[in-house]
Amino acid sequence: TETISVTTGNNDVTVTGGEAGDTINVVATALADNKTLTLGGVGTVSATAVKGDVSNSVAGASVTLADNTDGSYSVTSSAALTVVNGTAQDGDTITLAGTGNYTVTGLVADVAASGATGTLNVTTNADSSTETISVTTGNNDVTVTGGEAGDTINVVATALADNKTLTLGGV
Repeated sequence: TETISVTTGNNDVTVTGGEAGDTINVVATALADNKTLTLGGVGTVSATAVKGDVSNSVAGASVTLADNTDGSYSVTSSAALTVVNGTAQDGDTITLAGTGNYTVTGLVADVAASGATGTLNVTTNADSSTETISVTTGNNDVTVTGGEAGDTINVVATALADNKTLTLGGV
């Protein structure tokens, strides 16, 4: 098992893990907005400062977003993925698609997951700011947990399939 660090350039980047025991840390500070970070293979993969889009097939990977110029992030995953809001802003949109199960933490931006068929678990940020957050669900089970009493969370569950559960909680 090894710990591997990868620092991206500003164009499309593909990182493929070769051994399950490896830890791969991707620093994507230079990745330009609207360029794609593709994560594949195996290992424990964590990408930080992602301003661009993400295509993931690594089970259990984690991606932390960074503020970008157009306020739009496209994330597609075929495996379980944690998306950390990071410095994405109130009013930005994180579009989720694919078959992977998503966990979104520290949410300040909006989530559009109508193209996602895996489960969706969202926790909003607990900060001192008051945000209005929109969560558009996919067709599978969804949990939305509010992190702060002053926030307004609007959930659009039009795509939620019959016999699937929408769970709302938090402060």
